[in-house]
Amino acid sequence: GTLRLHPGNRQLVEWANRTCTSVEIALCSGRPLPEIRPELVVCLALVDTIPENLLRLTNLRKLTVAFPLASSHKLKTRTLSSCCPPTVESLALVRVPVEIDWLPEGCTSLSMTRCRDVDVGAVLGSHLKFLRLDKCNISDDGLARLLSRCPKLASLQLPNNRALQVPVVLAMMPPLRSLDILCCEDSSAPQDVGAIVAAFPRIEELALHLGGDCSALIRLQKSLRRLCVRLPDELTAAELATRVLPRLLSLQRLDVIVPRQTDVAAAGQRFRCLVPSIAVR
Repeated sequence: GTLRLHPGNRQLVEWANRTCTSVEIALCSGRPLPEIRPELVVCLALVDTIPENLLRLTNLRKLTVAFPLASSHKLKTRTLSSCCPPTVESLALVRVPVEIDWLPEGCTSLSMTRCRDVDVGAVLGSHLKFLRLDKCNISDDGLARLLSRCPKLASLQLPNNRALQVPVVLAMMPPLRSLDILCCEDSSAPQDVGAIVAAFPRIEELALHLGGDCSALIRLQKSLRRLCVRLPDELTAAELATRVLPRLLSLQRLDVIVPRQTDVAAAGQRFRCLVPSIAVR
């Protein structure tokens, strides 16, 4: 079976080398990799550290690297190929100054949070099914490139990258089931619901800044199961409640973000009986 290993326990490390088929390891700042057989390590979580010998982990499947805010500004940018074994299938990076120069061929899940100025070029044409880039300065052009050249994407999460706009339907759109392009900055503009529905007619989870005519959402009545919206005004809230939600028969969860804290109670009352599960903030 798989053992979650504490690196400081030498006796446990020796026992794992003799008997285990796989191990999971978590390392904090200042700790080296334990003297474990490299082929045993399948999952590795690193906090405030990147050991130099990661590439020797020949069977690593899941890698998480996170740096606290205080440390991230002091780090030099390094290439992903210098610290990520080619066997990794799921990769999560938080505040890591890294250049995505390459992506493991078998990697299907990539999550990056607060990683500055990410260039999406290296993930184009990849086998990614899940991609999350949170506060990574993604642009409308970056979104268009992802949609046109990541044909296997099922989930695309791009929150807090300003108000991204889905382009006019491209020749080759990925089969997205989940899309998050919500930005909660006060300066962000509402997003084109019609373009999103036209591009992804079978979307199941959607998060966006709603505004103006939101009736296009009705065309998702058979597929949409979860909806998260930022409401800019009373008119949009009224249209959503009276015209749209009653016809979204598959919707199970609604998250509503209102302009002011004083609007929370009224919004909760308005949407309360329209969806099985609702949260307002």
